[in-house]
Amino acid sequence: MKPLKKLTALLTVLALLCTLWVPMAVSAETAAPIAVDEAPAAVSDPVDAAAELLAALDNGDTLCAVYRIIIDAIRNGEEYVVFGDRYTLTETEKNILVSAVDATIPEIYHGNVGHSYAAIYGNTFYSWFYDWGISAPQFDALASRVAEMTADLTGKSDFDKCRILYERLINTNVYDFSLYDQTAYGALVEGTSVCAGYGRAYQLLLQTVGIPCLYMTGTADNGFGVGGHAWNLVKLDGYWYYCDPTWDDFDDPFYGIPSTYFNIPYTQISTDHFLDEVYELWVPKETAPA
Repeated sequence: MKPLKKLTALLTVLALLCTLWVPMAVSAETAAPIAVDEAPAAVSDPVDAAAELLAALDNGDTLCAVYRIIIDAIRNGEEYVVFGDRYTLTETEKNILVSAVDATIPEIYHGNVGHSYAAIYGNTFYSWFYDWGISAPQFDALASRVAEMTADLTGKSDFDKCRILYERLINTNVYDFSLYDQTAYGALVEGTSVCAGYGRAYQLLLQTVGIPCLYMTGTADNGFGVGGHAWNLVKLDGYWYYCDPTWDDFDDPFYGIPSTYFNIPYTQISTDHFLDEVYELWVPKETAPA
């Protein structure tokens, strides 16, 4: 990565490190850029979960095509991808795509840990990959921990997988009041992270067992003030639900798995969790069954 680009990424991260609720984190190794003229085949669910939400928007076919090009490129380690003049996007649509990509990609790609801060300029998608010094042994430790936490779930219902992994994450992780660690590695291996680590860890665990899970950012009101926060959007039995493992980790542990912010509809979570404006343009708001 060029020094200027790395500095830009670092400054962006530092600007986002703010309060008890802080979201964003880091991403993957880079490779040579590619140019794509045709959209590749759709990546498999659950990584492609955001596509159905984008498809429901005006210009949905184009949004889905470019989204899939970008996801495919990131999964292959590309730093940026030229998606071509054949796709016409408004500035709002570009922002929607960037938010959908950031919501989709968890933290375990190509020997590194984290996700990217991204932008679209013209007809090119760019990702700035943050280097937080995650080594290959640390990467392997995260992969091993994810495998360990998901190994005994074969045959269980998707609801039970969600519940069990939610509980295991909460029992594994402790909130990092130093406001430093924002990664799934911190949450699952070191046992401490802020909300970004909770959110990325839960996303990583659910995607590993085949359940669509997206990463949401915005602000939240905890009764003392409003600050930046991160939580999850999960598709279960055909419906989308919201989860906040960070806040549920502060519930009374003697009562088992907390339920206040586990698989709740938009109408409920939106009373004190407020999505970034661009997410409000494409995430589901219909009321799912309780």
